[in-house]
Amino acid sequence: MSGDGDQRLKIIPGQLAQLAGRPPPPVILPAQRAMAGSAIDGLRRF
Repeated sequence: MSGDGDQRLKIIPGQLAQLAGRPPPPVILPAQRAMAGSAIDGLRRF
């Protein structure tokens, strides 16, 4: 499970960079980690 989560964390910033057409700013990384963390916590509740 944790392995899949790690792969998703790597894929999400790349997709955002493609949509924006720019290199991802460092600010996105903490934001993505926070969002992913909340999502993982939600999955753990189930």
